[in-house]
Amino acid sequence: MKEIHLLNIELSELKELIQISVREVQSSSPSKNKEKSKYLNQTEACKYLKITPPTFRKIRSRFNAYQVSEGRKVYSQRDLDEYLQSL
Repeated sequence: MKEIHLLNIELSELKELIQISVREVQSSSPSKNKEKSKYLNQTEACKYLKITPPTFRKIRSRFNAYQVSEGRKVYSQRDLDEYLQSL
């Protein structure tokens, strides 16, 4: 890893260095991580399943909900895909 001296660095230079570092990490990460499931909120899940929010509320017990903060849950796209395949 490169050694970085932050004493006399401009904010724009710091941002650029961070972006470069993030890109390097992302490009070097194993392909297994790229296959991770995408997480959708309720609105996105409804659009993905092509159903209305009331219909989603009726069937959401069939999916694992992951609470990311108080009052905010997300659903795994992989779980939604499995549900669609089971129909």
